Amino acid sequence: MTTIKAAVARAFNEAMTIEDVVLRAPRAGEVQVAIEAVAICGSDVSYLDGGFPIALPAVFGHEAAGRITALGHGVKGLNLGDPVVVTLIKSCGTCPSCQSAHPAICEAPSGDDTPLALPDGTPLAQGLDVGGFAEAVVVDQSQVVRIPDFVPMASASLLACGVITGVGSAVNVARINPGENVAVIGAGGVGLNAIQGARIAGAGKIIAIDRARRSWTLRAISAPPTVCSPPSRSPGTRCARSPAGAAWRWRWSPLARPRSTTARRATSPRVAGW
Repeated sequence: MTTIKAAVARAFNEAMTIEDVVLRAPRAGEVQVAIEAVAICGSDVSYLDGGFPIALPAVFGHEAAGRITALGHGVKGLNLGDPVVVTLIKSCGTCPSCQSAHPAICEAPSGDDTPLALPDGTPLAQGLDVGGFAEAVVVDQSQVVRIPDFVPMASASLLACGVITGVGSAVNVARINPGENVAVIGAGGVGLNAIQGARIAGAGKIIAIDRARRSWTLRAISAPPTVCSPPSRSPGTRCARSPAGAAWRWRWSPLARPRSTTARRATSPRVAGW
């Protein structure tokens, strides 16, 4: 057992408090990671606002990066000191989904066991199987991926959710074909990575639509997309028609809504919300 600091949520719509909590040692197949960086995802905010059912008190945070400090029995391919990304994607490796190369939709139940507790022994829920708003976490070995030493931890933490969600929606869900035109509504964390995914897939014209002009965030992307920031409350219609005659095959709307990010294809482009 180790005592660590963590941001504990005790009530919805209230500020978290920094408290001493107890983290148990990793069991078979688990690893302990000292957290060096953690991002804040819209899902964390939704949980804190009571948008999803979860028992309180809890520690949220699921986009994290750090170094392995302890290994449970039977862990293979990982070593003490390894820099890793910690993600909510937990897979058993044996269910039909895992066996068919879809570990992100693993069918094995997570269970109610938590490695966290308050000093008096009260169980502390581990939000999204990570609990990354803490000095350390204990997670299943399937939830960590080793990264090169030169990758900054702050950047690495974004790989745990925002990057794979945005890029994956373009590359794996939409399966954009080279030359197809794409419009992304909302150039935030997920939207920027949907843009990168579209470019990786070889999209023709990419339009980034956002009410706030964020062109500075796009400079690192080779052949950056056009940025559209109209004053209208419904920017999609006006921006998606420019340039005239373009055939828009895909549109994303990675906005803060209680639905998963999806991409839809249609003769007339439609918006899919997140």
